[in-house]
Amino acid sequence: MRLTYLHPCPLPSIKPEVLQLLQMADAFAQYGLEVTLLSPLVRQTESIASLLGRSLDNKVRVVYIERGPRAYPARSNRLFFHNALRWLADQPTDVLYCRHLKAAEKALRAYPQIPLFFEYHEIFSQHFAQQPLAWWQHIKLRALQRRERLICKRASGLICLSQALADDLQQYYPCTHACVAGNGVELSWPQTPSLTPVQRPWNNPPVLLYLGSLHPWKGVTTLIEAMNLLNSAAQLWIAGGDERSRQPLKQQVQQRGLQDKVRFLGYVEPAQRFKLIAQTDICLLPLTHHVIASRYTSPLKLFEYMALAKPIISADVASIREIVQHRQQALLVEPEHPQALARAIEQLLNDRPLAQRLAVAAGEKIKQHSWLHRAEQLALFMQNCLAKK
Repeated sequence: MRLTYLHPCPLPSIKPEVLQLLQMADAFAQYGLEVTLLSPLVRQTESIASLLGRSLDNKVRVVYIERGPRAYPARSNRLFFHNALRWLADQPTDVLYCRHLKAAEKALRAYPQIPLFFEYHEIFSQHFAQQPLAWWQHIKLRALQRRERLICKRASGLICLSQALADDLQQYYPCTHACVAGNGVELSWPQTPSLTPVQRPWNNPPVLLYLGSLHPWKGVTTLIEAMNLLNSAAQLWIAGGDERSRQPLKQQVQQRGLQDKVRFLGYVEPAQRFKLIAQTDICLLPLTHHVIASRYTSPLKLFEYMALAKPIISADVASIREIVQHRQQALLVEPEHPQALARAIEQLLNDRPLAQRLAVAAGEKIKQHSWLHRAEQLALFMQNCLAKK
């Protein structure tokens, strides 16, 4: 099968969506598909190898499409879409794959004869509608709804990151050609027995880790409040985000007098994230009640924590319960509840056998969530959808 992945974000890029896209394209190729990535032609300082820690599979090719003259608005993808669709006219492909709403709409209108599979990470119109809207933003909302309705009707198949997302999508745009496939993790990274919690001694004082973006729905403010309640001398490392998103969190740390207990590591190179996780003792995912966090996310960092067999504490939300269960592979606590989070941290700090048992179970469970396993699942789903046409 020849698969063309259409996405307007330049490759490579440090955006999480690009890392997920590259991992997925690489896994499709490992499974046996011929993959073409269409990317805007933009000068980049990073390399794909620096993001993945290795080169892409040799069955993946990246085709760079002219995005427009330098004076053209940087945020506009209009010329990229125009040139990418022109490129497709002369290139044989069996399926188009997409996770960008406007790209999918343009491809469906331009090439209705080419099967397109769309990967849903959120219901865009519903997320947009959660904020207070000015009169002119209602026009954009209706456009989003029309676009999503078109994709759900015409796409050959839909892929949802979580069952909760699939359920909600069915409510707004009824469809019969969707499957659920959460994210995955790279399991081929070098790992040694010394990294497992059974054999590796804990730091003194113990080190807690939050690794990821610092969007408000991630719940890092709750984590800092929990550190204020903690009796232990444990240290918290917060890795990720940009300076703008770190600034209010740093102010919160200063207001609570936690400068000696909370350390901001800044941006961590993707290829270094496993090394960082390996250095810590307990990994944290303090999500909120926000719909993306509670129902739609399939957190890459959770899978990475599990891949290194770390004790994990996470918010108890539907999206997480699809992956791990309370007291089986992780401790799950009420979202946005600093006291509950602090108690769970104290529990693992004081009960090392429980922490080790959860870590080992997480390390076993992650074997079901490799990128290659996901690629196999989706390739079979696409083949079944095409066979029904």
